[in-house]
Amino acid sequence: MVGVNKKIMKTPKEKAKELVEKYTYVQIEIIEQGMYSEYYPLNISEAKQCALIAVDEIKDMLYDMMCSSNDYQYWVDVRKEIEKL
Repeated sequence: MVGVNKKIMKTPKEKAKELVEKYTYVQIEIIEQGMYSEYYPLNISEAKQCALIAVDEIKDMLYDMMCSSNDYQYWVDVRKEIEKL
């Protein structure tokens, strides 16, 4: 996930929406008398916070790897779009 291919990548706005939606339901594994998973809903504020943390981690990785400014800027833009939601 180093390069950003603009032909297949979503716009920053689309990616922001996708990330927040992915964090709307979080799967939790519970170990009690065997193992099972449950999904817990998060409110929009919690989902946005999770998405922002994920984007910041991606930005940090790209910065550390000295990736192109276009790659880094894409995720800066995604972060801005998440904040607007």
